[in-house]
Amino acid sequence: MEATIAAVGVDRFWHRVMRAHTFNNNRAIYRRRLAMVMLVLGSPAIAAQKDIDFNRDIRPILSDHCYACHGPDEGKRKAGLRLDRQEEALKTLKSGNRAIVPGDVEKSTLVQRLTSRDPDEVMPPPKEGKPLQAVQVELLMRWVKEGARWKNHWSFIAPERPALPSVREKSWPRNEIDYFILERLEKAGLKPAPEADKATLIRRASFDLTGLPPTVGEVDAFLADDSPEAYDKLVERLLNSAHYGERMAANWLDLARYADTSGYHFDGVRFMWLWRDWVIDAFNRNKPYDAFTIEQLAGDLLPDPTREQRIATGFVRNNMTTDEGGSDPDEYLNKYVVDRVSTMGAVWLGMTVGCAECHDHKFDPLLTKEFYKLYAFFHNVPEKGLDRIRTDNPPPRLPAPTPEQAMRFVEADFRLRDDEKTLQDRINALGETQEKWERETNAKPPPMPGDEGLIALMRFDDTLRPSTNAAAAKAIDQKIQAEPKQPLAENETAIGPKFVRDDKPEFADGRLGKALKFDGKTHIDLGPLVAFERTNAFSFGAWVKVQSDGAILSKMEKKPGYRGFDLFANDGRFEVHLVHQFPDDAIKVKSKDKLAANQWLHVLVIYDGSEKGAGVKLFVDGRSREVEIEKDKLSGSIANHEPLRIGSRNAEGHFTGLIDEVRFYDRALSAEDVRLLVFQGMMPILAKSGGKRTQEERDDLRRFYKENYAVDYLRSEAALARSRKAKEDLINAIPTSMIMEEMDPPRQTYQLIRGDFRDKGERVTANTPAFLPAIRKADVENKDGRLRLAARRSDAAGGAAKGQSSERTPDVTAAASASVESASENSKGADALPAASAKAAPAKQAVKTPVALNRLDLAVWLVSPEHPLTARVTVNRYWAMFFGAGLVKTINDFGSQGEWPSHPELLDWLACQFRDGGRSGGPWDVKALVRLIVTSATYRQSAAVTPAKLEKDPYDRLLSRGPRLQLDAEFIRDNALAVSGLLNPKIGGPSVKPYQPPGIWDGTDAKYEQDHGEALYRRGMYVFWRRSAHYPPFATFDAPNREVCTFLRQRTQTPLQSLVLMNDPEYVESARALAERVMLEEPADLTKRLTRAFRHTLGRLPQPDEIATLQRTYEQQLAEFRADARGAETLLAVGESKLPESIDKADLAAMTAVANVLLNLNETITK
Repeated sequence: MEATIAAVGVDRFWHRVMRAHTFNNNRAIYRRRLAMVMLVLGSPAIAAQKDIDFNRDIRPILSDHCYACHGPDEGKRKAGLRLDRQEEALKTLKSGNRAIVPGDVEKSTLVQRLTSRDPDEVMPPPKEGKPLQAVQVELLMRWVKEGARWKNHWSFIAPERPALPSVREKSWPRNEIDYFILERLEKAGLKPAPEADKATLIRRASFDLTGLPPTVGEVDAFLADDSPEAYDKLVERLLNSAHYGERMAANWLDLARYADTSGYHFDGVRFMWLWRDWVIDAFNRNKPYDAFTIEQLAGDLLPDPTREQRIATGFVRNNMTTDEGGSDPDEYLNKYVVDRVSTMGAVWLGMTVGCAECHDHKFDPLLTKEFYKLYAFFHNVPEKGLDRIRTDNPPPRLPAPTPEQAMRFVEADFRLRDDEKTLQDRINALGETQEKWERETNAKPPPMPGDEGLIALMRFDDTLRPSTNAAAAKAIDQKIQAEPKQPLAENETAIGPKFVRDDKPEFADGRLGKALKFDGKTHIDLGPLVAFERTNAFSFGAWVKVQSDGAILSKMEKKPGYRGFDLFANDGRFEVHLVHQFPDDAIKVKSKDKLAANQWLHVLVIYDGSEKGAGVKLFVDGRSREVEIEKDKLSGSIANHEPLRIGSRNAEGHFTGLIDEVRFYDRALSAEDVRLLVFQGMMPILAKSGGKRTQEERDDLRRFYKENYAVDYLRSEAALARSRKAKEDLINAIPTSMIMEEMDPPRQTYQLIRGDFRDKGERVTANTPAFLPAIRKADVENKDGRLRLAARRSDAAGGAAKGQSSERTPDVTAAASASVESASENSKGADALPAASAKAAPAKQAVKTPVALNRLDLAVWLVSPEHPLTARVTVNRYWAMFFGAGLVKTINDFGSQGEWPSHPELLDWLACQFRDGGRSGGPWDVKALVRLIVTSATYRQSAAVTPAKLEKDPYDRLLSRGPRLQLDAEFIRDNALAVSGLLNPKIGGPSVKPYQPPGIWDGTDAKYEQDHGEALYRRGMYVFWRRSAHYPPFATFDAPNREVCTFLRQRTQTPLQSLVLMNDPEYVESARALAERVMLEEPADLTKRLTRAFRHTLGRLPQPDEIATLQRTYEQQLAEFRADARGAETLLAVGESKLPESIDKADLAAMTAVANVLLNLNETITK
């Protein structure tokens, strides 16, 4: 038997045993089969295997094959059997049987069902398509036989620092990491790889710590440094580089789903680069990870939060949003919160918490109710599910001025206050100056307006008939009568006024005599009194007292075309329309400021015949008013056969109010003409003594004088308007960032039945899952103490990293916030968790009772010492950043479906080191962790592969060799720009739009406007990230669109990637710049030039055969470009960087082709 097992292996032997039996319910047959199994279990081959560990060996089997029907999800659980909890798995079932009887295989129904040959009895059911392998059945049976020892899931138990393992090769380890790695290698019969050569090490470390290649000078300096500390010094230099923050932030942006657009539907633009820059700075300042966590999840809830701490909360707001009008706001608000919970769960818990949105988690002990308790932490933001903002950030948002903007704001605000005071002084003096003006005016009245160009005048002095310029009116009539029924007599016109209503017109006191009343039903039909074309200059207007919206003057057809023109009162503003076909062929302008209602105003429209919106001027009370041009395309005729109407557009738009003295001119009046017309309306008031004027007349006269003749007032008013605009422009230029705030009173949260936002179940309050340590009352009450500790460490880290001052910037945020609809607090420049004091005022959004938990409690809980997941998940993610895979391969799933750690003791040791600190750094010190990893002998290994390692460690899970990974998309681009000399190393700032193929944004709600100059050569992390139309070179190299949290990027190698490197303008231009660079560095010697290009690109010296290949390529290309000068010019014309005038174009083109080959090498895009 033992020989047979040894020969065929356990799996094949098991199948032989099972094939030897057909199903029979006879218990004796079952006992004989089980006895044979027990004989197998007792064999030396099986007994010699390692001890069974429940978490490593048993739980993964149960989770993958059993939990779907016998796990945490109560709604899907069958037969009342639950196998994810010990007490449930061992209990007596309703049938009287027990699934697991520790130590007794025969009485355990689990074993019976696993070994059954009956398709209706065997587990898992065949229809599930997940049968157990023989070795898995053997493990389960061994486990039951040995007592079914149970353990809580390993990742839900707080890590404890293990002792360093003993190893045989004691000279190899460089730090603690290496002991754990070497122990596994020695057990597997493997040896570590030799240390990589220095050229490889500097390239690997440079890309890993800055995302940029080392320069030739840096490589030479490192190679020349023979000191034992050479590599450590290299690492310190890279850790202190400002580009370190960029490299570390790039991975965090994937996790945080950072993008420059909103994502859903129209995918409108948003501005979150201030948050992105905060992340870069946080890594450069080595902000402790606990502070990094707290500020991003709840910086707004800290006592007296700084501006930067509030910007940090943009992490939560990075989710996709919608502005599509047909969307349900409640549905999308729910989507936003679900995304935030799922992202928090993935980033800090390393768990798929989103699986519990609709039902209890099928594999992990997370209930749906607990999901919505987490949901409640993020459900209290004063935001709308439907933003309706496509070009700006939806609130809550925070303006964040630069120091220069802050100082300019202070200056602008001072100037504005000074101009306001001056204007008030002018207003106070108006009474005296107006009296003097009245005396002078009455003594010498101004001339009355002439009738030049006047074609119609209508005064409502108990009559509706207008007075006209007969010749002009006749010409108009002849013009618009295409086929008159009979010729017009010499003194006859087609004008015939008609009051459209059943009863007689009603007159009232007007500005000049009588005015006609309009009640929203009346209008005057004047027939074809006037006719103008789009190329005619003309003017028209009236005295009006507006009581409600409607058409004042109109000569316009009915919808849908609305051909013609009109003057319309709408929502306190005057609108002017000149229309051929609305809205596509029309001019529409409206007064920018609202005007007083129920008050006599003189309104006059002047059009210059230019067919442009700018050719329309709107005067109110003799003064030109600022207008907004809403439609500005007029190419068709505006002439029509409609009558001129007063008080109505046609069958719609009836006006309510008073109208007096309607005028039409066939010319564009001057500003002085208009002022004299208004002056005429003031003469009756001026003729009265002050005591006989009504209050309305006194107000009208004061307004007319102030707006037309009070010179000092007008100058001060103009100065104030300029100051206000300067301040407004400055506010609009201040960048904003979306932030978190709490609602007061808080929004209620309910468990949603099956995740349906319309079906609310039980009300829930914020709390954490029961399977993890609870938020203790002491945690909440002592929160300030923890924050003070984090503050001191954050201050120390920031000062050490940057030496920056903690001086606060001027308080401009509060002043700007009203304009950007942000409920912001004072803007402060310090970047540390503030030290709380007993007298410190609570944050505006702080919870009011110890019972109500908020995001700050959640954040503090996540980084509490007893939390089992945060430290493990974080160090595992950083490990994956450098080695390509985590110690736990499923970096987003530390639950039951997650993979067992390749080195569990190392994972716990690193987690404790990171959480508690040690000789290499303080608690939560990211740089110390990174330093520990990249200085280890494990990291410094060569990536060379041997046959033995391919057999025993094919995927490098034992870390038997060093990492060799393709660069991320952004770093591939950065590398090309860097080696070519084109890279713009500026850090931070708004996103940029480099070269992009045409048409990528077609079908979206925006136009791609490429940047120029230095913006084209910024690092890849600053490229504009549009979710619905991803930047093509990045998409080709597997960069995510960041619609959701991305834990680890895929790495593919496809022909399309080579095509990008060969043909994308960014890479072609980089190749040309690299060629130009080496030609200037080595102008005479081709071999030296090619060697120089090789070293710039790969950081090492080329081999002789490599140089020979490049030389042949160069010579072949040179011959082709000598024969094809136009082809050379076409190649060299790619990109905007300037081409040297004195260089040989064929030579440069040939060298560009060689450089293009070098940039396309797999080694070039690999660290």
